[in-house]
Amino acid sequence: MRRANYPSGGKIPGFRPGKAPYEVIRRYYSDEAIYEQAVDLLVDEVYPAMLKEAELNAARPARLKRSRQRASQAHLQSSVMPEVSLGDYQSVRLPYEFNAPGKEKLDQALEELQQMYGTTETVEREIQEGDYNPPGYEIREGGSDAYWLCDDGPQGGPRG
Repeated sequence: MRRANYPSGGKIPGFRPGKAPYEVIRRYYSDEAIYEQAVDLLVDEVYPAMLKEAELNAARPARLKRSRQRASQAHLQSSVMPEVSLGDYQSVRLPYEFNAPGKEKLDQALEELQQMYGTTETVEREIQEGDYNPPGYEIREGGSDAYWLCDDGPQGGPRG
């Protein structure tokens, strides 16, 4: 029975880790898994040295692509960090002039904040100016009476 993948430091029954003969390892794991493990170890060792020698700064880990023409050939693909020069970006400044918002914009912004963050709570008192009034209720003179409005006129009676 062949294993599909070769775990790093895999255990083979009857042998200490790293002490099994190669032929036993081949019988226990697939050739593909052994090849992949060997390539991974090689890339982990060689890739950083290649970057250092070429004086490159990798943007991400490399990807290994096998060659379709030759089984013993592979391509290591990576991205490098771009070199960016900002130039004289501070000379490109637009003049800024502060225009204070008018009273209308300020009132509108405050109203929006009240709608977003305001809360309601039930109180035991007469309805007063500025109290929240659910849609469809009308406050009549006299303070405490609220009526539900329908097409036929006010319905119900005092809200309590």
